[in-house]
Amino acid sequence: MSVIFQQEGNFVVKELGKVRDLSSINLKSSFEKENLSEDKIFFIGEDDKDFLKLCKNKLDKTFVIVFDSGALSVKNFIEAGYSRDSILAFGLRNLTLDDRQFLDSNKIKYHEIKNVEDIEFACDGLMEFINRPDSNAIITFNLSVVDPSFAPSLIESVPGGLSSRELIYFSKRLSLLKNVKVVILKGIDYEHDKTNKLITSKLGAMVVWEFFK
Repeated sequence: MSVIFQQEGNFVVKELGKVRDLSSINLKSSFEKENLSEDKIFFIGEDDKDFLKLCKNKLDKTFVIVFDSGALSVKNFIEAGYSRDSILAFGLRNLTLDDRQFLDSNKIKYHEIKNVEDIEFACDGLMEFINRPDSNAIITFNLSVVDPSFAPSLIESVPGGLSSRELIYFSKRLSLLKNVKVVILKGIDYEHDKTNKLITSKLGAMVVWEFFK
């Protein structure tokens, strides 16, 4: 069985329920370490620090892919105790000097979106990075990785990101990996999304949906 942890006030699960029967899915508003025995775990919300620590203590040999426009999600994983060489960040384009120094000094692997020319080739590299024998994979989708023209209701809007189609392409291919244990979705401004026909929440639901197939 899969379990979804949803923080209060989000619309992603509601949108997901329109295209997927969730009757067999365990929906929770709080997380306990016992739930890590579930087949697949979804966390939808912003405050994932305690969740990351629990995953770190429970899951062995974990590799992480972070989709984000900035370095904050990577910092959360480092603070939770994840190995620096187990993290790969993709889609970065809003790095301050301090962010860049942090990533470089910690030897974090990262791909800035301006250097990505071939999406298919880039996805091959991400899959190769986390598809290790006897490992668990965590994938974080901060939707700030998407260009705001495709996702108008973001907590952090930065031009020059992925298209919605490109993000779904990544999620579709990454969902094929059997070792993906945890999927995190964050970065949506739900109050703003109410006035934008829930377009960004619908995109989030489409990303999560790929991992249910």
